[in-house]
Amino acid sequence: MKILEFLSFEGRARRNEFWKFVLIVQLPAQIVVGCVMAYLVAKHGTCRLICSEMSRADICCFFGGIITLGVVSVLSLGVTVRRLHDLNLSGWWLVVIITLNSITILRIPSLVIGVVVLGCMPGSDGRNRFGE
Repeated sequence: MKILEFLSFEGRARRNEFWKFVLIVQLPAQIVVGCVMAYLVAKHGTCRLICSEMSRADICCFFGGIITLGVVSVLSLGVTVRRLHDLNLSGWWLVVIITLNSITILRIPSLVIGVVVLGCMPGSDGRNRFGE
């Protein structure tokens, strides 16, 4: 599993590659960043999360967490688009998924559908319009 592979939007990603990314990269990063942010909120409160009272270490943790989530999000775009390609769907369906997730009332149903479709459905057999 090469990190640069995740930046590619070409080709297909089987369920195996998708779940490796989710379980080895995305989930641990979200757990660590969530714990760091929870610690900072507990220490400083939500209103003073970015203020002059924060130590340099706390500021580095905060921005390190934001950068980590940004990098993981960019990497997840590539693997998700290639997973959609494996299902013989255009990568533009990711825009629909992201839009549905941004609507609060649809967040849980769209996440469940996304996990079922992306993580559980087998890809198309043989060659499709996106490759082998």
